[in-house]
Amino acid sequence: MTIRTPETYERVLVKAPFEFRRERVSFSELCDADYLIRVDVCGLCRSDLHAAASWAGDWQEVGHEFGGTVVTARRAGGRFAVGDRVAVRNASPCGQCSRCREGASRACERLVVNMQGFRDYALCDERSLVDASGLDDDALALVEPTNVALDLLHAAQLEPSHHVAVLGSGTLGLLTAYFARHAWDASRVTVLGRLPAAPLADALGVRDYVPFESRPHAPGRASFRPADRVLVTTPPSTIERALTVCRPGGWVLTVGLDDTERCRISLDISRLIFGQHTFKGVCAAPNRHFEQAIGLLRRHAGTLRQLIGRRVARANLESALQAWHSRSHYEGKTIVLGPERVQ
Repeated sequence: MTIRTPETYERVLVKAPFEFRRERVSFSELCDADYLIRVDVCGLCRSDLHAAASWAGDWQEVGHEFGGTVVTARRAGGRFAVGDRVAVRNASPCGQCSRCREGASRACERLVVNMQGFRDYALCDERSLVDASGLDDDALALVEPTNVALDLLHAAQLEPSHHVAVLGSGTLGLLTAYFARHAWDASRVTVLGRLPAAPLADALGVRDYVPFESRPHAPGRASFRPADRVLVTTPPSTIERALTVCRPGGWVLTVGLDDTERCRISLDISRLIFGQHTFKGVCAAPNRHFEQAIGLLRRHAGTLRQLIGRRVARANLESALQAWHSRSHYEGKTIVLGPERVQ
C-alpha cells in the first residue's frame, strides 16, 4: 500500500506570550528517519499552554500527545508497515548508552524527544513508535496522558488496601483516579478538585469527590480516612493541601507543574519530618508505559472518551490555546485533528 504525500508539510511554532508562526517545510529538507508518520491527532496538554504563555523564550515546537498513520517505512524489515496505526512516544530511551545498559533508562544519554504533534507529518525512529491498532482518534490522543497517569501509579507502589487521594479533576487527575480503581484495585479513591462538583468524575464512576474548599476532616465528613497515597496532578501550590489529607507515614507524589514563577513554593518541612511522609516528584520521561496504556485504552476507551470535550482542526490551534487560557475551569480535554481527520 502507498500513501501519497505532498512536496511540503506545515508545522506550527509558538513563542511566549501567545505568538504563533506557521511554516511550510520541504520534504527534501528532511533528514533520514525510520518512518514518516501522518499526524492524525494530538492532545492539547497544559504544558503546551504553559509554553505558549511563558515557557517558550524563542520559537519552538510543542505538541507531544500524538499519533497517526505510517506513510513511509524506510527501514527494511522493520516492525511497522505503511498504513499502520501508531502512537508516538514523546520521549524514548536509546537502549544502548551506558546508562540504559545499566538499567537506568531514566538517565538515558541519548534520549529522543518527539515534539511534532502540530505538524502534518512527523519523522520517527522505530523505538519511538508503539502499535496502536484499534484505537480511534479520541483514544489515540489519550495514550500519552494515560502513560503519565500509569507512571504516577507505578511510582506510588499501590496496594489494593490503599486509600488513594488524587488532587485534580482534570484529564490527568481523572485518568489517575480511574486506573487506581480499575487497574490497581485500590480499596478507595478520592478526587479533590477546585469545582463544587465534577460531572466528568461522576461519569467515569469516581463517586468520592471532595471540593478543595471543603475540609475533609470536618464534621459531616467523619468517614474520610487520611490517604495512604496522595497523587498530585495540580500545580505546586497545592502541595500543602496534599499534606493535610495524607496519613502519617504516607506518600505524596506529584507531577503537577505551573508557569515558571509559580513552580517555586514555600513548604514547612517540619510537616514532612513529623508526619514522616515520603515526598516524591515523578517525571514520565522516558515513556515506559505506552504498551500498557494502549492495552488499557483498548478495553476502557468507551468510558474514557467522555473526557474529550473539544475536537478542533489544526487550522484552529491558535484560537484553541487562547480559548483554553481564558477558561476558568476544566471543560474536558481538547484534541487537535489533522486535515485528513476533519470531517
